[in-house]
Amino acid sequence: MRYLRKIRTDLWVPEEQLHRLEEILEREGFEVSLLSEAQAAFPEEVPEGTLILTDRPDRKDAPAVLGVEHGRIHLPYRYLLSLPESFDTEGFDPEVFEAEELERTYRRCRQIPWDISETERCLLRETSVEDLDAFYRIYADPEISAYMEDLFPDRAEEEAYTVSYRERVYELYGFGVWTVLLRQTGEVIGRAGISFRPGFEEPELGFLIGKKWQGQGLALEVCREILRLSRERYGFGSVMALVHPDNAPSAALCRKLGMRQEARIEEKNIPYDLYRYRTDAENVL
Repeated sequence: MRYLRKIRTDLWVPEEQLHRLEEILEREGFEVSLLSEAQAAFPEEVPEGTLILTDRPDRKDAPAVLGVEHGRIHLPYRYLLSLPESFDTEGFDPEVFEAEELERTYRRCRQIPWDISETERCLLRETSVEDLDAFYRIYADPEISAYMEDLFPDRAEEEAYTVSYRERVYELYGFGVWTVLLRQTGEVIGRAGISFRPGFEEPELGFLIGKKWQGQGLALEVCREILRLSRERYGFGSVMALVHPDNAPSAALCRKLGMRQEARIEEKNIPYDLYRYRTDAENVL
């Protein structure tokens, strides 16, 4: 619940449901209390990491405050329906709601990117429009886009694509190609993830690290984590990578990841070597 320790979360709960929700949360071990007069007047003084429940979305104050440090809460499905209409509640467990899912639900409602995973040096999170400045700097090096699709020349088109990607890929599949950041500085250094290419039945590993950060093993570190997620979180039996025959660094990285070259194919009249990672014992990293 790292993110909820940084900000307050507002969930709009109808007044008639509020007391029942308080009972449920107290039974689950949460501390629930009314806002004081001072807190109501100055809600910015409410401690960070506090979940605020309110019966009126136009009010800054709220009639109940509860902590979010516990691992699980049981939240009846009807309370999810009080979230903003833009959030599709279909598919959520109506009985048990993990604390992590509460955070992710809030992020999705507010269009805040999800954190996906961390490695020793890097953070993987969903891409946002705010990442595009860094992407355009990275892609300005012609070597970067030599073997992969470039960004849209028109910035407005790229922004529209990024917003659409969240709705059509992240929200639909729960995974995709993510932004890679350095944990120590928060600097955007590239992109990596898994996605489905039209005409293929298994997910494809994709990765790009800006030239400034190459040669440090960061791509290998990030891609190992992505393959682990593919196996353990998403349950894929195999993951492929399409590598241009002249792209020796990417081919070498695939081999280090335990991927095997299995075929030479053509995709849109461009030759590629097909590498595949399988989740059997000999492939597990």
